[in-house]
This record gives sequence, structure tokens and C-alpha cells, in this order.
Amino acid sequence: MLAAVLLAGVLLGWLVIPRGGSPAEEERIRETLEMARQAVEAHNAGRFMRYVSTRYDDGSYKYETLRSMLSLGLREYGQVRVVLYVRDIQVRGERATAEMEVQAEGIDPSGNRVRFEGPMKVELVRETARRRLFFSESRWMAISTDATSALQDAFVQ
Repeated sequence: MLAAVLLAGVLLGWLVIPRGGSPAEEERIRETLEMARQAVEAHNAGRFMRYVSTRYDDGSYKYETLRSMLSLGLREYGQVRVVLYVRDIQVRGERATAEMEVQAEGIDPSGNRVRFEGPMKVELVRETARRRLFFSESRWMAISTDATSALQDAFVQ
């Protein structure tokens, strides 16, 4: 359960939100990661899932499974802390890859501290988030990650 919780935080987190006027694509990705990380630490699965594409598929979880596991994990673990160090972001048109180091920690109902540290790569796509009368807004959304199994091994005991 915590694996999904931490996956959620890990998928989308960053320590500092770049400030400024019209952000570059890398900055928009960092903002997306930070908002999703905050949602996990706030135990708000619905808000987190706003940053995950409905096409999400990492080979272990698809969108609906991730949403269910995240909701269950956030109910099970009273405290969750996620810190990500983004090493690199590569943007290729409508797709991007964020490579990061993850430090994730949770406290289970018995008071046991569970921890994961390791690398993670997140694939993102730019999708339409909202349509307006004359224009539409897009948002970067996570579509897959490579660390689901490692998180699950660390936190499901």
C-alpha cells in the first residue's frame, strides 16, 4: 500500500518551485512534480491523480489500479514524507523524461518507519487540461515510471 503512496509522491516532487513569469517547459514540469508531491504529503489522492495521465501504464499499475492503491495507502499510513532530487529533465516535443533520486518515508499504523531511497525515472506527456472558449491549456502528466516494483518491495511487508 505504501508503495503506491510513495510512488505517487515520487512520481511528482521537487524541493523548489521555480518562480517567474511564463515558465519554460522544464520549469512547468518541476511545478507539476511539486504540486503532486504536496498532494501526497497532504494525503490527497484525488489532487495527486490530477497529475497522472489516464493512459498511465508502468507495466505493474495502470491508472485505476494506481488510484486505488494510492487511496488505500494514504489511509493506511499516517505520515508520508517524500523528497526528490531532480537530476535531469529532457523534453522532446509532447513527451518528457524526469530522472531523480528519491527519499521516501512512511509510518505505518504500528508506528514502524518504512523507507525507500533510490533512483526513479518518470515519463511524462503534455495533455490538454482545460478547454476555454478560444484556447486550451495543457499540463504535463505522468504516464509511467520505472520504480514501482522497487517501491512495492520496500514498503509492502
